[in-house]
Amino acid sequence: MKILFIYPNQSTELRIPLALSILIACVRKSNHEAKLFDPTFMGEFKTDNESMSRLGTHHFVDLDIMGNNLNPEEELKRMVGDYKPDFIAISLVERNFFTAKRLIQALNTKIPVLCGGIMPTIAPQFVNNEAWVDMICLGEGEGAIVDLLNYPNESIPNIWTKTDINYLRDLVNLDEIPEQDWSDFDKRHLSKPFMGKVYRGGAFEFSRGCGKSCAFCVAPQIRRMSEGLGKYHRTKSPENCISEIENKCNQYGLQMISFGDTDFLSGVPKKTMMTFLSLYSSRIGLPFTIQSGVETLNDDDLLQMLRQAKCCAISVGVESGSERIRKSIIKKFITNDYIKRVFDKCRNYGLRLTANYMTGLPDETEEDIRETIKLNTLLNPPSIAVTYFTPFMGTDLYDFCIERGYYKPFKAEENIYEYPPLTMPQLSQERIIELTKEFAEEFKTHQKDFSIL
Repeated sequence: MKILFIYPNQSTELRIPLALSILIACVRKSNHEAKLFDPTFMGEFKTDNESMSRLGTHHFVDLDIMGNNLNPEEELKRMVGDYKPDFIAISLVERNFFTAKRLIQALNTKIPVLCGGIMPTIAPQFVNNEAWVDMICLGEGEGAIVDLLNYPNESIPNIWTKTDINYLRDLVNLDEIPEQDWSDFDKRHLSKPFMGKVYRGGAFEFSRGCGKSCAFCVAPQIRRMSEGLGKYHRTKSPENCISEIENKCNQYGLQMISFGDTDFLSGVPKKTMMTFLSLYSSRIGLPFTIQSGVETLNDDDLLQMLRQAKCCAISVGVESGSERIRKSIIKKFITNDYIKRVFDKCRNYGLRLTANYMTGLPDETEEDIRETIKLNTLLNPPSIAVTYFTPFMGTDLYDFCIERGYYKPFKAEENIYEYPPLTMPQLSQERIIELTKEFAEEFKTHQKDFSIL
């Protein structure tokens, strides 16, 4: 059997996506054929790093990723005509939904279209009702996609059709999935901007799952869906993860590593993490970036080992400086004092933290945003990232915003990320934009950045 994967990426970041590169590897390991269609460099590609650079919170970097004038729809038609796949598979999140829909509708094919990823998992009825979608994959796809190719006419766990609503299979053992297959991806996806320079970087997965209940995230819903299917938060064996990184470093000459784990340190036993970091330090030795919760960054042994292993950046979700907003809206129950202690401790260990914030949160006031600016001044992080809050389907805040009349149900053509999407009586979209710019300007006046590189 032959399957064509589509990566509908015409915004966000340059990256080889973990899920898609793993699925390609699974298909080929099972002796089926796989091919990739990637329209990233067909036309103008805008990255999140460029948006942050315009705001002034990130260094501008010329990524030298000029696209071509090829028409994505026509190129997809040509590839499908030449390759003649048995299935077309496309990974969906809300940000790429419109691009995906446009490509498939222009294709106008009778080849079965399978949609997988976060969006079909947390909003299956919505996606399955789309006329251009023939079937969806809920949850993890490693086993489901191989079974679909092996038994195309049978009912497959995790796969829904228009008439067959199936059950979910057990969660995968991360040590049993193959290494990512990057061979089909444009090598420009390995461009990693960091502090004004571009490195050759790759992304890896050490653990999967998140135990938190943040109201803006889909993790709580996915965790609830996974009950009874095995251990939700899982970790690869340190040896297997290190071996994969070594192989990719040797093959692609990587200069920097990033981990796509939702919360790198959370849920991993300390002994396992210390073993992993020790192996990484001795066998890899490249600078690496992670994202982790502030509550995981208070162990001196781990912080010291992270520094020794060349952790060059940790992305930390502060979200808001208003404890009222964090507790009642976001459902993050951590005090400003605790956050301040963690940031101070990490600075003492020479660990560079990026404080992540959102503006335009539901029920947020101008005073709340000013509390965020005030807290950030106290934290004095070397780096920040500020984005406009957007409610995603499958999150508690999506339902909350619709109930309050702040947001209309998702429509692909209107789901824009360059301005605040909520319409609230106490805080206009224009004022949110002004305050966000003010936040960035204030940060730049006292920023003290540093690097271990």
